[in-house]
Amino acid sequence: MSHPRAQLRQAAVTALTGLPTTGSRVFVDREYTMQQTDLPCLHVSVSESTRVAGFPAIYVRSVSLRVRLLAKATTGLSALLDQIALEVEGVLLAGLPIGGEPLLPQDFTASDPELSVLTDQPVGEQMLTFDYVLHVTASAPGSVL
Repeated sequence: MSHPRAQLRQAAVTALTGLPTTGSRVFVDREYTMQQTDLPCLHVSVSESTRVAGFPAIYVRSVSLRVRLLAKATTGLSALLDQIALEVEGVLLAGLPIGGEPLLPQDFTASDPELSVLTDQPVGEQMLTFDYVLHVTASAPGSVL
């Protein structure tokens, strides 16, 4: 069983792969420069804070799933980012299959789109953050309740 953080990240990548606008261009831990041919795309990452509730039995993991939207267009860049955001939100707000049941985010935020004109076509970026609460036991830390 993998770490709950990895389970959430993989479930998100699986759910997001094949969306109409970004297709298979869903990346995790991408540490090199994006190429023009990679756009539009999604970059998925997670961060976590853990607290103990009812120690030593239950751990509560607060995990933020971040999806960075990247796109380029000569015109309509904001509309393109809006379309990608709509597709991502539709999938992730419906729940991810973790622990046998759909896991719904507890909170959702979206940053304002940022636009750059440093390339031959304007490039836009927006960050969507979905906050999840995962409960695990000390005896089976890889199994989400």
